[in-house]
Amino acid sequence: MSRGIATLAGGTKYFLLAYANCKLLRSYGCELPIEWFYLGPEMSASMLELAEEIEGVQCIDLLPDNIRSINPKGARQTKAFAMIEASFDETLFIDADSFPLVPPDQLFDFLGNDAAIFWPSNKRWSSEKIVELNNFFEVKFDSMRIDSGQMLFRRDIALVALELAKVYNMGWETVYGLTESEHDTFLIAFRKTKIPHTVLPKKPEVSKIGSTQFDPEGRPAFFHMREPKHLPPLDLELLKKTLDIGDIPCKFCEKWPPIALQT
Repeated sequence: MSRGIATLAGGTKYFLLAYANCKLLRSYGCELPIEWFYLGPEMSASMLELAEEIEGVQCIDLLPDNIRSINPKGARQTKAFAMIEASFDETLFIDADSFPLVPPDQLFDFLGNDAAIFWPSNKRWSSEKIVELNNFFEVKFDSMRIDSGQMLFRRDIALVALELAKVYNMGWETVYGLTESEHDTFLIAFRKTKIPHTVLPKKPEVSKIGSTQFDPEGRPAFFHMREPKHLPPLDLELLKKTLDIGDIPCKFCEKWPPIALQT
């Protein structure tokens, strides 16, 4: 059974995040293959070359096959597309700005009979919003919400739910008006299809710069940044010459969370 990591990033700032994330994974000794999805013009030839210099990274353009479905101004909806296009039997999706704090290889072993593992958000639905969501999606809701910055899927069982999540995200103009973002579309799709899944019980620890997410045994597993848009424009040549995991905070962004870059 094949296992691998998928991420989604384009444009200068998110490219830097995804690049650093891939380098961080390799610094841990993680050898899982990484499929890096992007939308056409978001990645220049030099970006693609730089990304694929990292061992085991393959860049995949989502735009050609989905050009009529993807809104280029709302690229966050493309997470569902990436999950479906990922070639692995089991896929760990990691946002470009969600940094593993430990090698993530062992997380796959927690799937068991579930099709998916989700990490919780620190936010909760209000009672009024629960009624609204119940009426629209015809799914029994509670207050639970998820953080889709990191999600784990077993493809053969999860595919039907992922296809439904794709439909929800294709209807982003209506759906996001209810769900506020792409995050909860995945949990809604799994509940709608009644496909077995787990939302981990331990809530994230939130700080001004991001949130720490925990593995199923309660150990720190990811640091999800809150404000990646504050990163400065990317200088590809400087990056290629000087990028080192330990040097990123001082070279590129004072707000970069050092905890996420510790090896």
